[in-house]
Amino acid sequence: MLRKWSLTNFKSFAGKTEIDLAPITVLAGANSSGKSTIIQSLLLLKQTLQYVPATRALGLNGPLLKLGKFDDIKNISSNSDTIEFGWEVDELMRYRSPNAAATFYSHHPARLDSAEFAIAFGLEPEVGKTDGAAVPRMTSNLRQLQPALLAMKVTANYSMFREGKDINAAASLALERDSKHLSSAALPYRVTYTDPASKTELLQQRPESKLIGASLRHFFPNQVGVSFNKLKDFARKLAQAISTGAPERYFYDPEFRGTAISEQIVARLVAILTEVSSGLTVGIDNLARDRFLRRLHEKLPPKEMPAIEFVERIQDLMRSDPRFRQVLITSIADRQEEIETAIISLAILPLEPGYDLGLPRMISLAAEQVTTFFQNSVRYLGPLRDEPRPVYPLEALVNLTDVGYRGEHTAAVLDLHKARPVTYIPSRCTNDLVDAQRDSVSLHEAVVDWLSYLGVAEGVRTEDMGMIGHQLQVRTGDVSRDHDLTNVGVGVSQLLPIIVMALLAPIPSLLIFEQPELHLHPKVQARLADFFLSLGLVGRQCILETHSEYLVDRLRRRIAESEGEKLNSQIKIYFTQKVNGNTECKPVLLTAYGAIKDWPSDFFDQSNNETELLLSAAQKKLKNERSAGGKK
Repeated sequence: MLRKWSLTNFKSFAGKTEIDLAPITVLAGANSSGKSTIIQSLLLLKQTLQYVPATRALGLNGPLLKLGKFDDIKNISSNSDTIEFGWEVDELMRYRSPNAAATFYSHHPARLDSAEFAIAFGLEPEVGKTDGAAVPRMTSNLRQLQPALLAMKVTANYSMFREGKDINAAASLALERDSKHLSSAALPYRVTYTDPASKTELLQQRPESKLIGASLRHFFPNQVGVSFNKLKDFARKLAQAISTGAPERYFYDPEFRGTAISEQIVARLVAILTEVSSGLTVGIDNLARDRFLRRLHEKLPPKEMPAIEFVERIQDLMRSDPRFRQVLITSIADRQEEIETAIISLAILPLEPGYDLGLPRMISLAAEQVTTFFQNSVRYLGPLRDEPRPVYPLEALVNLTDVGYRGEHTAAVLDLHKARPVTYIPSRCTNDLVDAQRDSVSLHEAVVDWLSYLGVAEGVRTEDMGMIGHQLQVRTGDVSRDHDLTNVGVGVSQLLPIIVMALLAPIPSLLIFEQPELHLHPKVQARLADFFLSLGLVGRQCILETHSEYLVDRLRRRIAESEGEKLNSQIKIYFTQKVNGNTECKPVLLTAYGAIKDWPSDFFDQSNNETELLLSAAQKKLKNERSAGGKK
């Protein structure tokens, strides 16, 4: 679940605003107060990860949003030239793709629990040359359309089961773009921090190793570059392979497999092995020792050969006499440093440094899972729905369960998946949602259930009409025949995309709705709150941008009806308002009885104010009429 979200210097938000999220999060406030800006900040990252090439840090314009240029989204009153976003997601492994999870868990015992991200964007620096290297200059317009990632930090929180208990740990990586790295197209970011365990994983105990830079995919780390002493690293690996046996990864290491050792090195290594073997007297069968020495010189004549072949021949020799092998390995291990020195002194390898690319496993997994989260589990439905039609034309579906950002694919998606089982809370449980049991029924049955509860339809029918598209009809309570959506109230066409999108969304997921109450009767708006509660309680997190006091009042009522704080803890309400041109977003705290602790000014108080003024005006009018009647 998305636990926290923050935005800094984005549009009307000056400075940093942090928002704690719940299964149901409501954003309320006046028009143009900044509610939609919060949603846009979320959708901006989804749009980037889903529709923009990986080489671009941020996609300001696309199918979801058209935000213009960087200066259009940067807060105009801020002194900072950057915009920043931050978030925390937990239950990350529930968002995994099956193939990625299998690959990861086959190599690592840790379990990824949550991840925290912080990213900062700004304009690409105007540079011509950096450290003598030419750097392409972006045009002023392109710099505005394609802002750069200036800094990022990721922290992956994970746990491991060791010695009968869970051990919690965290992997961190921080990157920063600076002028010294701009000349490197491959690694344009400097590593400013990494935790000790991740650094060890990257450096792999290579001699004279250091982190030299990093690359990105969008705003996530992609690869971290490492430089090291190539000769010493090869010598260390070969000495280790001879003395203690080669790890399996060496057989897939292109550097190790592709390097040949000279005749002089082969002869020197055979001499060391001969010296060690000849000195073994205690507990050793002389015949076994002599047999090993004879085969050693037969199998390893003084000639150049690939390092991997040399190691394989040594291992084949060791396997011939297991008892002798154990004693020999112990003795050779004591000479590992000598073997390593001999390889270095006789090597004819070039002295250029070695380079490698990698990414700490937990950092890589966190980036992968959050990418999956934004691409597949964040679903959005805008305030303006597609107009009702007798038949909905065929359109390409990028995601077969996505009704579209205006609900334009609802008919096709419902027809395609109407028999698909979905997990949901039935409408009959609205009076006790917290303790309600989940049901698994067909999508069609679940849609009809909630349409009936909302009071807009008693049945729904879809039909594939071939080349012309899909027909969508509903049956209302007062007639026995089906009608297409042009012949019934507009409320059905408003609600169907909400219900179909929500019930088909995976568990867990994040559903974002802007003004879901549009064109709906107050009674339906209130009941719609029950539907959203049922979603949040099964793991479909909802963010609702709304002007509906009926929806909010139903949430408050359900809190009062529930036991203790069970439901109150599942709901957060925020009120946005403009102060000196900038947005302030404040939490609206509720008691266990549904009461608002500190009622903000202009927070759904218009009805109360109007009622108060109505009573006052009526009282005044009545008084005046009585006074006028008395004078007669």
